Amino acid sequence: VIPYNINEVILDSLKIADLDGNRIRVIIIGVKKDFIDSHTKMIFESGLEPSILDIDSFALMNAFNHSKTDDKNVSCLLDIGSKKTSLNIIKGEQSFLSRDIDIGGGDITKILAETLSLNIREAEKIKEGGTLLAIDADSQIRYSRISERQTETDRVSLDRFLEDERREMF
Repeated sequence: VIPYNINEVILDSLKIADLDGNRIRVIIIGVKKDFIDSHTKMIFESGLEPSILDIDSFALMNAFNHSKTDDKNVSCLLDIGSKKTSLNIIKGEQSFLSRDIDIGGGDITKILAETLSLNIREAEKIKEGGTLLAIDADSQIRYSRISERQTETDRVSLDRFLEDERREMF
């Protein structure tokens, strides 16, 4: 189902697999014409001439496929932008899942700023620096959170949790 008037959309398809019974599996892609027009206009105005337009997550997959040698493993490609994250799970040249998620680096920065009572610039520095922080000051709160998950690796006593935490922090 396309949520727009069909005359406002450019459609394309990509064969991704041959199936039994003379059938194929395809991905159908639809993009609003005004979206394409605004992006190609911006490219032309910058003095460049586009030769290929691609969906973010497929462009990422194509770049990955041209740079790697292992087709046997499943890979998860993430492109975390300021406002959105593109996710593509692939094996070889076949995409199994492709999604754009409306959460990006800007959201992470805002959460850091709010949680740590920082301004945006300070939060951005922490995010870009890869600094590991323990957000809650109270060890009991952190222990309660991992205990609630009840995974095999989270089943530890409070004393063991505190000991591990002290060792990891220093």
